[in-house]
Amino acid sequence: MPRTPTVVLTRQPEDNAPLRALLEARGLGVIEAPCVAAATIEPPEAETRRLPPLGALAAAAFASRRGVEGFFAWLAAHPERDAGRPALIGAVGPATAKALAARGWPADVVAEPATGEALARALV
Repeated sequence: MPRTPTVVLTRQPEDNAPLRALLEARGLGVIEAPCVAAATIEPPEAETRRLPPLGALAAAAFASRRGVEGFFAWLAAHPERDAGRPALIGAVGPATAKALAARGWPADVVAEPATGEALARALV
């Protein structure tokens, strides 16, 4: 049994990197045991048919970096749907805002604190 306090991180290694570095810098052991996997799925066609041109939307809210990745993967597969950006772009936190900016859609609103509830309040 290790004598050094050890922390188990359950997210993907790329998501753990900053926390892992901080914990190790403080002398703690770290074990990475990812337990959740994210996958991009195709939205139901009935819903995407109802989606107006993106440029006509008053706002779009993104709840995670992975959501941004999934949305832009869907958009790349459906270039006919790419008709500008919504008037207002919301991000649940800094990582989501960074992912949006990397895609050329800088966030107009970044929730503080980084929660869905705070993002909803900021957008209305």
